[in-house]
Amino acid sequence: MELRVLHYFLYVANEGSITKAAKRLHLTQPTLSRQLKQLEEELQCRLFERTPKGLILTSQGQLLKQHALEMFRLEEKIKDEFQQENEFSGTLVIGAGEFQSMGEFAEIVKLFQTNHPAVTVELVSGNADFIQQKLTQGLLDLGIILEVNQKEGYTSLYFETKEQFGVYVDTHHPLATKRLINLADLDHYALWRSKNQSVQAYLIEHLGADYHNKKWIGEYTLLHNCLYFLKQTDQICVSLKLPLQHPDLIFIPFEPDLSLKTIAIYQTNQLRSPLVHAFLEHLKSMLFVHEIKKK
Repeated sequence: MELRVLHYFLYVANEGSITKAAKRLHLTQPTLSRQLKQLEEELQCRLFERTPKGLILTSQGQLLKQHALEMFRLEEKIKDEFQQENEFSGTLVIGAGEFQSMGEFAEIVKLFQTNHPAVTVELVSGNADFIQQKLTQGLLDLGIILEVNQKEGYTSLYFETKEQFGVYVDTHHPLATKRLINLADLDHYALWRSKNQSVQAYLIEHLGADYHNKKWIGEYTLLHNCLYFLKQTDQICVSLKLPLQHPDLIFIPFEPDLSLKTIAIYQTNQLRSPLVHAFLEHLKSMLFVHEIKKK
């Protein structure tokens, strides 16, 4: 399978028409049709369905589009890495969740960019499983996750900032005036929780088995989306404290305090570009300085 043909496939998928895609690619329509037919024969599946509104992707076609986009991102990343000369340039691709420690990380990145102004950053949001999958595929240079989510095969660097667990409630919720919250306070309320199994195991370990038996009505992967369900209701979301305030909601920490650290992770046995290597050394030194200052 050639990247050139995947390039053609993406054009047709985006245009929804072989005729339009052929014009943009400066190809004849029969040539493009033949290339797509050969691709379908090679993959032994149909990639498009014809509809009155044009071509739409089949489920197999959608899967191929996803993989093709990842391949082209990787191609661009390879080009970036090999075009670096004495002065660092290119893009650092960072995967991260929604953490307080991103403020600490942002300051470290800004200092690096001040010293190397030709370097840009691409931030990719996702949960720990997504981030570690993309690291394995070589599509991320660095990931930022909770310490409880780290899998084997990664080197970790700890941030000083702690991530605090608690609950979010609407400002008019009966519990909104509480300064701290305990497990018993959650009785009789409809609750949301993270889908992350490592986080849930941590909370059960520290809050007790009764945590598991509460009235759970939903799970979330991205916290921001879940918080919209709390407005003007008595529902509660158990979560980490977000870096930024959310309008009309209040965060109440657990008692006793439940906090975890976030870590920057990267694959241990992996060749890295000079840019990524330099940034990791910068990150290590800055986190060490933060640790010394704290002491």
